[in-house]
Amino acid sequence: KQWYQRRVRASKRALKSPVSTPNNFRCIGKIIYSTTGKVKVIELYRPPDGYFGFQISPAVQENKLRVFISGFGHGLTDKLFTGLMAIGDEVLNVNGHSVSSRSFTDVISLLSMSQTLLLTVKSNEPPYTAGGVQRKR
Repeated sequence: KQWYQRRVRASKRALKSPVSTPNNFRCIGKIIYSTTGKVKVIELYRPPDGYFGFQISPAVQENKLRVFISGFGHGLTDKLFTGLMAIGDEVLNVNGHSVSSRSFTDVISLLSMSQTLLLTVKSNEPPYTAGGVQRKR
């Protein structure tokens, strides 16, 4: 009986605690535009520590640079970027500049220049219909 009474008192104290928004909440980004296919335009915001939190890797095909999301850093997981980007997604544009006509060094410079990034990203995931059944091409 004493255990139960202590539990009830603790529950009542917990109910009196104020509920509020988190103090350390930071918006990572948002989707600006998305097609029904795989391409979307996303806006990312630079955090106070100075890093956007994702890594890129280059690939060259037919003398054109292709840039892919290769990972997430600083202890961040891909869950924070869910819906925005994923490992394997291709970056097509950075702040309106096509990456295929630039060098990888230029792309890194574009990424590091602004506080807000506007990225056009092509998803590497297969398109799905409602119900999770993969569409045939």
